[in-house]
Amino acid sequence: MKNRDVQKTQRLFLVEDSPVIRRQTAELLSDVDNVSIVGEADNVETAIRDILKSKPDVILLDVQIPGGSGIDILKEIKVKLPATKFIVITNHALSHYREKCMALGADYFFDKSFEFNQIPSALAKLSL
Repeated sequence: MKNRDVQKTQRLFLVEDSPVIRRQTAELLSDVDNVSIVGEADNVETAIRDILKSKPDVILLDVQIPGGSGIDILKEIKVKLPATKFIVITNHALSHYREKCMALGADYFFDKSFEFNQIPSALAKLSL
C-alpha cells in the first residue's frame, strides 16, 4: 500500500538578482515541507550553468536579471531539462511577459508585489 502522506522533496533552484528577495524567498520556503533549495544564481550565465549541474525539479525565476533575462533561461532549460517546472516571479508583470513565459512552458507567473505569498501553494500543487 502506498503512503500518500510521504511526498518526494522538491529540489528548488532560485534565480533572483536581489539578495533581499533571495533571503525573503528562503525564509518563506523554510516553513514549507518537502522543499529544498539546491542552488541560487543572480545572473543568466551562472543560472544556466548551475541549473544544468544540479538538475532541480523546480526553478523559481525572476524575469529581469543581469546578463539577459529569465525568459532566456526558461527557453534554454525547457529544451535541455523539459520536465523541470517553472515559477516565474517579477516586478514587471506585464501581459506580454506573462504570455511569453507561459508559451515557453512556465507553470506559474506571479507579480512579486502582490502574489509573492502564493509561491508555497504553487509548489504544493506542482508536487501533486
